Amino acid sequence: MDFDIAPGTMLAPGERAIVSRNAAAFAERYGAGPRVLGEYTPDNLNNGGEQLKLSFGAGEAIRDFVYDDAAPWPTGAQGTGASIYLVDAESVPDHGIGENWLASAVAGGTPGEAEPPPPTGYAAWVGIHFSESDPGYPQIAEPDFDADGDGIPNAVEYALGTDPRDPASKPLIAASVIEEGGEQYLALTFTRDTAIADVQLAGQASGDLAGWSDAEVVEVSRTGNGNGTETVVLRDTIPVGDSGDTERFLRLAAILAAP
Repeated sequence: MDFDIAPGTMLAPGERAIVSRNAAAFAERYGAGPRVLGEYTPDNLNNGGEQLKLSFGAGEAIRDFVYDDAAPWPTGAQGTGASIYLVDAESVPDHGIGENWLASAVAGGTPGEAEPPPPTGYAAWVGIHFSESDPGYPQIAEPDFDADGDGIPNAVEYALGTDPRDPASKPLIAASVIEEGGEQYLALTFTRDTAIADVQLAGQASGDLAGWSDAEVVEVSRTGNGNGTETVVLRDTIPVGDSGDTERFLRLAAILAAP
């Protein structure tokens, strides 16, 4: 397929323009906002990938590459209505490398406008493990929901690096009794990813599994492991047997920062 830009056509610095298969249909869907330079002919772009070339004419290439629909190219654009866009285009990355492209967050893309920044933190993690086509979505992706029924809510699985859709993938949260100052205390030990900054983990204590208090739990130690993780030990503030409760419980809670 071919498209020739009219002589004298100029783009302002940072301006975006569209080359459409059908300019009338494009305007009907997206409105008159995006600048359309013209139409390419005679065929549509191949969904399975093909060569694209932008040149000055006479074969002198500005960009010449082949896109694909298989990883490492963004497979999220396959049949979903999403387009693909170049990440950090201002840095002029290699257009022929699939990792330099992402599927648009908006169905149909945002022609003529900058793509919204990709999600980060918990939102990005949800995009990896959950889909809008999942039964019960978006409730099953909520931080407090236990998607795989293993007793661990999504936010804790996110913070501790386990799979929220696999009940066999459980974070290692070890309970023990430790001695401090001549007293024995119920304790929890867990390992977390230090790069995850949008969730706060807190220990909570209870004597009846109904009322929980984080004021009754203190941190004993926090030790870096040299691999981007740290091991944290928390303990109850009430010595074993001194609470008056017939039983004592500790749990780990996760609180997400506001987006």
